Amino acid sequence: MLTRFQLIGVGLAVALVCAVIEQWKSPLVVHASSSPIASITDDAPPVDADELQSAHDRETELRVQVLAGLAAAKMRREQAAGNTGASRKFIQTAYAARWSTVLKTNWPVFTKLREQAASSPTLEVPCTICEGTGRLHYCVVCGDAKGRCVSCRDAVRTSAQEICPTCFGNHKCFLCFGSGQMPCPFCNEGKIEAQRPPPPNSLPIY
Repeated sequence: MLTRFQLIGVGLAVALVCAVIEQWKSPLVVHASSSPIASITDDAPPVDADELQSAHDRETELRVQVLAGLAAAKMRREQAAGNTGASRKFIQTAYAARWSTVLKTNWPVFTKLREQAASSPTLEVPCTICEGTGRLHYCVVCGDAKGRCVSCRDAVRTSAQEICPTCFGNHKCFLCFGSGQMPCPFCNEGKIEAQRPPPPNSLPIY
């Protein structure tokens, strides 16, 4: 049986434990009551429906403009592609004399090289017309070391709404691909082949 003094000691110990527990709980309560989440939520301004609708309308209008621009660009490309054959055919006729001069000038050499290729074990010999490079040092169409397209020169479009059908808007001569040196019509990558057909009589328009 506990004495009076022992009971007093137990009571003091219980009181001390309760005080400690209260000290542990109080910071959590204070922290919860001072949490900014509730105050921020309560103080947030209301959403403006008109402003949201205006933003949505602006975004929609921008998308429509972008799609319209893409559709217009696609239409211009298709129109240019549809006219490429006719445009290059015109150049083929206009530069026919130059092409014919290249063939006539180099034909004797080509004939000899072809005979040599026919008697070669590999049925091919190096092309001396292009010095084995597969390209001539000039272009009968652009006649320009810069290799610019003869239809549009420095302009991407022949007009504000039309892409150049000859070069398809890349500024480059279609025959020499902008290098100023057209492919050698007599050989295949610098080799004269005995069984290779002779150069075409007309300027290639690919």
